[in-house]
Amino acid sequence: ITPVAITLQPTNRVVDAGSKDTFNAAASGTAPIGYQWWFKGTNRLANATNTSLNLTNVQLSNDGAYTLVATNAGSAATSQVAYLTILVPASIVTQPTNQTTTLCSNAALYVEATGGGPLRYQWYFNETNALLGATNNCLLIAPPGLASAGGYRVVVSNVLNAVTSQVATLTVTLGDCDGDGMPDEWELANGLNPRDGGDRDTDADNDGLKNWQEHVAGTNPQDAGSYLKIDQITAGGSATIWFNAVSNKTYTVQYNDTLPSVDWHKLGDVEAAPTNRPAASVFDPTPSTSRAYRLVTPKQ
Repeated sequence: ITPVAITLQPTNRVVDAGSKDTFNAAASGTAPIGYQWWFKGTNRLANATNTSLNLTNVQLSNDGAYTLVATNAGSAATSQVAYLTILVPASIVTQPTNQTTTLCSNAALYVEATGGGPLRYQWYFNETNALLGATNNCLLIAPPGLASAGGYRVVVSNVLNAVTSQVATLTVTLGDCDGDGMPDEWELANGLNPRDGGDRDTDADNDGLKNWQEHVAGTNPQDAGSYLKIDQITAGGSATIWFNAVSNKTYTVQYNDTLPSVDWHKLGDVEAAPTNRPAASVFDPTPSTSRAYRLVTPKQ
């Protein structure tokens, strides 16, 4: 028995929608030889058991890959893949839509398109910036940054034409996406990670204040010289407590005469001002000889 072999390979076809066409192939080997055409590798075509495959009134559903399997009593052979391309212009069925997300949530833009032959996709940012590797019907932005906010569109094309989608706007909102009590905007401005809730309790500048405490105090978590503390006490018959005050922050100076104790008393408040003040002060007219002071913000 001579094994079956494909002697004429089917070739690619390009046709208009609604027309007809034929794939032709041939095989040799010991008879009898059986034939079966397949669509996209797994779809067995009914009544397609000859060396020729006749297609009529072809539509987009017929677009794809065809193969012929020839068999005899001792062997089987599969032809090369032949593609049928239906000439239907590319068109967008479902447009990408506007999205709103946070720094901690991925964003995805989708487009649904139809058309003959393989469809190609290219996403663009802010009209003209082609995004590298963004060549699918879904554009995943993971994770987004502030620079990701803007307009996105996609160009869908095939051998006949190219069509451009409407612009979808991605809005990235700032809040506290990692839930650590420090606003995203403040973390970004101060070199922290708004997606990492663990940085709440670290001390970036090793000044003894945790990052969340620096946020409350309005100080710079990256600068050990920016802190919340009393800088100087001038004393005589009275005392003046001096400290650096940050803009738009209120303060209370408290005192305690019986350390150690949790019984702190208000000495005085400092109201908010629009600028930093390196010499804010609170006056104590009658300090005791063992009085301790502490500074808190906001005012108590």
